[in-house]
Formats: sequence, structure tokens, C-alpha cells
Amino acid sequence: MTQVGIICANALPPVWIFPRVRFDKARMMAGAPTGTLGLVHKSGWMTAENFLSVLIFFKENVRCSNGNPVLLIMDNHESHLSVEGPDYCKGNGITILTLPPHTSNKLQPLDHCVFGPFKKFFNEAVNAWHLSHPNESVTIFELPQMSATAWDRAAIPENIKSGFKSCGISPFDRNIFPNEHFLSSVVSDRPPPVLLNHQSSPGSIAEEQAGSKVEDAVITSVVSSRTLEIPTFSTTENTYVSPEEVRPFPEAPPRKLSCRGRKRGRCMIATDSPEKNEIAERKCKNSKEKQAEKRRVHQRSSSPLEEVGENTSDSDQDSHENEVEPIYSLHSGDFVIVRVSGKNTSRNYVAQIVNRAVDGYDVKFFKRQIASNRFIETDETVSFLSYEETVLKLPEPIKDNKKRFENMTYFDFDSMPFCIQ
Repeated sequence: MTQVGIICANALPPVWIFPRVRFDKARMMAGAPTGTLGLVHKSGWMTAENFLSVLIFFKENVRCSNGNPVLLIMDNHESHLSVEGPDYCKGNGITILTLPPHTSNKLQPLDHCVFGPFKKFFNEAVNAWHLSHPNESVTIFELPQMSATAWDRAAIPENIKSGFKSCGISPFDRNIFPNEHFLSSVVSDRPPPVLLNHQSSPGSIAEEQAGSKVEDAVITSVVSSRTLEIPTFSTTENTYVSPEEVRPFPEAPPRKLSCRGRKRGRCMIATDSPEKNEIAERKCKNSKEKQAEKRRVHQRSSSPLEEVGENTSDSDQDSHENEVEPIYSLHSGDFVIVRVSGKNTSRNYVAQIVNRAVDGYDVKFFKRQIASNRFIETDETVSFLSYEETVLKLPEPIKDNKKRFENMTYFDFDSMPFCIQ
């Protein structure tokens, strides 16, 4: 379960995201104070769709507009930077400023002075609940009331003002963090990797590579000289040798170029036009890549078989009715999609071939789990199906080691066009 905390001069009512598909207000919001917002998602995490609801909730409580603008400071999580969110903010007088990555512990007022007391009061509320409900477990339906009580005690004006002041936001203080705060990261200071420009000439690339090699050599020599440095001890009584001279702090190796993971975040004003356009282009590119991957998976899964009697003329059907090679290439143990016809309709099912006969297959059926590509074997006896009832050969099933999926069979393919039962 996720709680969204928003603070200004005073704290706004909290927002909760429950790990459910359907919202049950009577049970989920029982005991919650007036003005709170409840949302649902099957994972209980924040998503782009839910964050748009949070922005609408924020506008209604702050009552901002283009004539009365506000500044919203938050991290640059992917769910916060959808296309719809900045568009809504720009039309309602909300300016989004994102924090640089890995700086929430310094620049986030909630992390400084609100979340610490909130966790303390929340733990006390849970302990008090257990005292009055022995031998019972806390469920998500008790969390809103306990969370709201802890939030009211932690998000008080004194803590909020201290948070903005300790972060240097209000009153603004550029030098709020002295150099001593950054001493712990000195041992990991490393020069940035040399990025090669692929559009430059071969000569310039060679020069950049040579420069990077020289830079790496200099770094290596410095590390080696520090590591192999042998301290000299004097017999003078007042001479002091620090432990760092005997054994220097280990230094991190040079940074490596990596394309893994999501793109590194940065501080930006997400409601500005250049940033909004960049977010829209990135989302469009990701959606196109996902669609292309789905098409490739569908083509791989649909290529082994063809439907019988399709795109053939009446004159050629008799002479070629036994020349469908993909159907005869199936063997025992293969998984297929089959069409079972009733009186008025026909439905598709997943089946596994047990034996191959002269004019068809003996198969056993699998039942689909709701809204998934996971199937479980039915208790029905082995049935016979003709070649004409075989629609598609499925890819090899994927084994899932999770205990709750141990009796299920999973297929990595797009099942939407087939409406499998």
C-alpha cells in the first residue's frame, strides 16, 4: 500500500493507493478523515494514471489557477513524468520542479522532518491496535485510520517549517550544506566517462580514444602511487602518522559506460515546453518499441500453422486437402489453439496433443486463468479433434518456479486476437 504525502504551510489530507483492482469505499476508507482520497492499483504502487488523480486532488485542495500559480517540488520518478501530468499542471497553474537524482535525503522536506516522526507515530498506532485486538493481523482496511492519525501528529506546522528551512528552500539558502556534508563521497569521486560522438570524423574519434586512454593511465598511475606509497617513520617523539598514510582509503575504479536500466534523471521544470516535448517523444518511442515487440512475438507464434481451407478455391481444395504440411508436423506434447464448434457459436481453447491419429489428434484441454496467459489442465478425458479444428501452434511453455503458479502453464504470446476460453 502506498501513501502520498503533500505539504506546504500545512499538510494536505493523505492519498492512499490500495493493492486492489476494485475500490471498496465502505471498507477501505472506514475511519479515514474527511477530505482524504483513495485509489487502487493491482500492485499498490504509484502509476501515471493514479498520479493524474493525485494532481486533480492537489488542485482542488490548493485552489491554484493560472492567476494563482503554485510550485510543486517532487522527485523525477517515471510515474510522475507522464504526458498527461505536465499538460494538466500547465493548464491549471502548477509548475513542477523535479529534484536531482539521489538528493531526496538533502532536498526533500518530507524526508527531513516529517517522515521520521510519521513512522514513529504509525508504529505506535500499530502497537496500540495489537493491544486491543490480540491474536489478529493488521489488514489494509485498518491502515487508513492508523495512517491518518500518525499523519496528523507528524505533519504539523513546526515540522513542516523546519523541513523547508533545513533544506534551504524557504527561506532560500544556497550555502545550507557545507563542504563537510560531502566528505563521505570523496573516496568515490571519479571522472565522468568519455562519451564518443558517433557523428564525428574518424580522426576526432581516435583523438578522443587516445585522450581517454591517457586519462585512464593518469588515474591508474595516481592510484598506484598512492597504494604503493611506503610511509617513513621518524624516531622523533612528536611525529604523528595517521592511519590513512599507512593504509589509504580505497578508491573506486573509473566509471564505465552502461546502457542498462532506465535513463538517468536530472533536475528540470517538467511543465516547460522543451521538457514536456521530450517526455512525449520518449513515451511515443517506448510505445512504438512495445508494439513492435508484440508484433514480433505474434508473428513467431502464428507462423508454424495455417488455418485449413483458407484462401483456397473449390477446384484446388480436393487436390490439396492433404498437403497442409504444418498440421502434419505437430507431435505429441505440442501445445495448440483449437476451435470447438457448438450449435450456434465456436470457441477457442488451449490443448496439448496426446497422440496423432490418421485424420486428427487426441488432445487434453487447458482452462485459462482470468486475464492472463496462464492455463491449468482440466479434469476432462482425452478428446479427439480433426485437423480442421487446429488453429495455431503455441510456443514452448515457460516454467514459473513460484509456488502459487506451480500447477499452471504459461505462454509468452499475444492471446487477445484469439479470445481463448
